[in-house]
Amino acid sequence: MISFPTEGFSLKMPRFMDIIDFCIKDMNIPVDQVKFVFGDLNIKNNYKWFTSKNGGKGWEKDLQTYGMNSFELNYYHECELMYWKGGGKMALTPAQISKQLISEQEFAETVNVKKPKKYLFRNANPRLHRVYFAAELERNDVLDNGIVSFVNRYFTPQVYQGMFSTFRPRDARQTEYYAEQFLAKTPIIHDMDDSNIGEGLNQRFLIKQHYLDTYFSLIMETTFEDAEPENVVFITEKIYQPMINYHPFMIAGSPGLLKQLREDGYATFPELFDESYDSIPAKSTRAQIILDQTIAWCTNHNYFIEKEQLYNSSTIRDKLVHNRNHFINCDKRKKWQDLVDWIMLK
Repeated sequence: MISFPTEGFSLKMPRFMDIIDFCIKDMNIPVDQVKFVFGDLNIKNNYKWFTSKNGGKGWEKDLQTYGMNSFELNYYHECELMYWKGGGKMALTPAQISKQLISEQEFAETVNVKKPKKYLFRNANPRLHRVYFAAELERNDVLDNGIVSFVNRYFTPQVYQGMFSTFRPRDARQTEYYAEQFLAKTPIIHDMDDSNIGEGLNQRFLIKQHYLDTYFSLIMETTFEDAEPENVVFITEKIYQPMINYHPFMIAGSPGLLKQLREDGYATFPELFDESYDSIPAKSTRAQIILDQTIAWCTNHNYFIEKEQLYNSSTIRDKLVHNRNHFINCDKRKKWQDLVDWIMLK
């Protein structure tokens, strides 16, 4: 078995499939006995493309593939360790839990409560699309309307000519200017910094007040690319974190993430957001739809009033409760069992 369930990237990534090919040949492993578990939930379609004449450039191995949402399972287990089971070395104190998680009673008391900020925008590793979104929020002067973190984990990004050309081919130089303006303010730290975010479960820690003080999360997923010819569907803990704190969300990720969440039993929020971006292949268009809505929440008073009324409606509040409960209660053991059953198939 080849297992990369915590990774979701293009199979075209340099040397990745070449190394797998070499190992299969070097160890003389029959191809029909190889099983490939990957974090890309669209791996079957993407592998089919990769083995086509236009994809793999001669790769013809008929590997059995399985897309696994490992982060849902892992993050649930981490939540058990931190919040729910207690007693272990990773268990948090009641005071620590109270700082991180909104209680049912606190959520019930948030109806029609004005929030000081519009959105929550959390970032650790400064990937290119995250810098782009931050630059555009800077350009439109709405950073102060959100709670923004930008830890610069691993490195502090540098701005260079052409870095945003695939996002904004016409005026990418302007975005470069605003990226420099934004990055000059970083790192922006609310809890863990680059030196300690990797310790224990620090990377998973939340601050509930951030969720109480904002209307929605602007989630920056790990992958944000054009969907042609491949469309990697990779979901991480970033999507489940707002769920356990009763928060709606937009996701800057691959097309099909919202569709996948609905198939998994979670609710999304077309009442609050134009979710058409979820079916658009071009990342530049997808990004613009998400940014336009974020900016409208911050600058268009009538638009915001309409959305705020919907936000406080029973429809949205019921969805927020549903997402939290579904994450906590859905059958995680069955998902592991499904993987084991697939591995054991001859």
